[in-house]
Amino acid sequence: MPYKDCQEISLFCGLVPAVCLLKMFHAIISPQINEKRGAELIYKAVIFDLDGVIVSTDEYHYQAWKAIAENEGIYFDRRINEELRGISRMESLEIVLRKAGREYTAQEKEALANEKNEIYKKLLEYVNRG
Repeated sequence: MPYKDCQEISLFCGLVPAVCLLKMFHAIISPQINEKRGAELIYKAVIFDLDGVIVSTDEYHYQAWKAIAENEGIYFDRRINEELRGISRMESLEIVLRKAGREYTAQEKEALANEKNEIYKKLLEYVNRG
């Protein structure tokens, strides 16, 4: 994968640095440019939905974080969820875990962040059905 150095690159990623978006675009377009020098490009435009610009996914993030919190016995509501806007998944997890009655290891945090993302991706399956 040409953009493997970018963290959290996936169809369902959260905030992605602009340089990673450019690398993704280059990985898609570059082979065609090399094969068809001087030919018209197949792509006229590329749209990047930076989490909520085109499709509102706030509710899915909320539901996923709420599931994680409930599984851990941690209180979580929409007010706390508002604090998670515009920050990374790991920073969000730190906020969610503030109310926990214990400390979490780095491995546990990574597992919880991954679990949250899996729940979120499952919830996104409903976007296309609507």
